[in-house]
Amino acid sequence: MPGKRARRERERSRARERAERHAAGRWEVLFETADPGEMRAFRERERELLAGYRDDDLRHDILCGRLRQETWYRLSAFVPNSAAE
Repeated sequence: MPGKRARRERERSRARERAERHAAGRWEVLFETADPGEMRAFRERERELLAGYRDDDLRHDILCGRLRQETWYRLSAFVPNSAAE
């Protein structure tokens, strides 16, 4: 398929860049809930706040509880380490 090699190399480069960038920081929880509707409402309500982050810097986790615990939804943002620390 034409362009496949270039696309694959570009994706690898982006993944390597993202890994290097995320190695120097931490993930901070912005919102956590057990209600999926509440998570949707938060994302709609805080759309402007979330627009300030790069797509790579937001992480949406779904922690499946199965039968013993309920499922939790967590939205985290990447916070780079500051030079002052």
